[in-house]
Amino acid sequence: MRHLFLLTKYVYLVLATLFICTETKIAAQTKQDTPKQYNGLNLTLALPKDHFFRGEIIPATLTFTNRSNQTYRIWRQGYDYRSGRLSDTTFHATDGGGQPLPDPLDWFFRNDYLFHGPRGGIDNLKIKQITVPANQWLRFDHAGIYTLQVISAQVSLGTDSDNPGKPILLVSNTCKISIDPCTPELEAITLAAAKTQIAMGGSQAHEGVDRIRYLDTPSSRNELILLLEDHRPFVLQAKLGLAATSKPSDIAPLILEALREGRLQLSIEIIRFYARLKNDTSNGSIWSPNNKSTIFNTISAPDGQEEVIAAAKIGAKGNEAKLAHIAEVLSAHRDGFRGPSQMKQP
Repeated sequence: MRHLFLLTKYVYLVLATLFICTETKIAAQTKQDTPKQYNGLNLTLALPKDHFFRGEIIPATLTFTNRSNQTYRIWRQGYDYRSGRLSDTTFHATDGGGQPLPDPLDWFFRNDYLFHGPRGGIDNLKIKQITVPANQWLRFDHAGIYTLQVISAQVSLGTDSDNPGKPILLVSNTCKISIDPCTPELEAITLAAAKTQIAMGGSQAHEGVDRIRYLDTPSSRNELILLLEDHRPFVLQAKLGLAATSKPSDIAPLILEALREGRLQLSIEIIRFYARLKNDTSNGSIWSPNNKSTIFNTISAPDGQEEVIAAAKIGAKGNEAKLAHIAEVLSAHRDGFRGPSQMKQP
């Protein structure tokens, strides 16, 4: 059973590496190539307003249009909460001094699994419109004026549904926005509205979690930490939000604190996420050859995680149900992940 589990993990890691390499190649292309302009083929970026407070969701509408007689194909994929992003599409932004904005998911792409959702086949392009949060690609650390642009390789030339052909790089128009400071009052209103949405369930709940994760404040991080438990439906979104901060390793002590205080229940995902945070590879990646051992230590092996387990036991002291839950988590961690549905919650 143990060998089968490790083999499955190895295959999973290989697939994840292939996905990441593909994403990196596309990003490199968009930065190095000068995308061509095609008659009748356009990508338009539109925003509902030009002022946002820091941490506010920035809904960006992308419109792909083909007004020519040439046949172009486009992936049917939409925004997917499992991935957080659109494949083959990236946002670029610069501040008033021309400096590029950081990618909020850079650490997560280098240190965790992150697959894009299915592309869902391809269609002949006439007009396709999709709205996505620009915050998925851009982290606004400071108030100021920024210039946004989108580059996408979702469109291709050809009619073969099984082989859409070489992607065409399209560049959108630019949009200028002003990011204002998030006042304590705005933060409180946003958190309250987000919690109301989460209580509603469904797509509203996912949007509520996104509202919290983009705030990137001490209060929002504490809320996200409580969503890390396996039996909650927002574990991935919570991890994305916590890893998006400018220094993800600072999240590790916050997880310990929540466990010690009994506000958070131990889970397999928490053990692994904490290990990755503690082994922060800011100057590299756990996927690189120099960090091969880190991959298995932080994903499969039970050793090196005494801190997080000890913190959970402190938080569960005197509560037999919680202590039994910890024992079950550790057993599952050793034997291979069985899934939250197969583990009793205290």
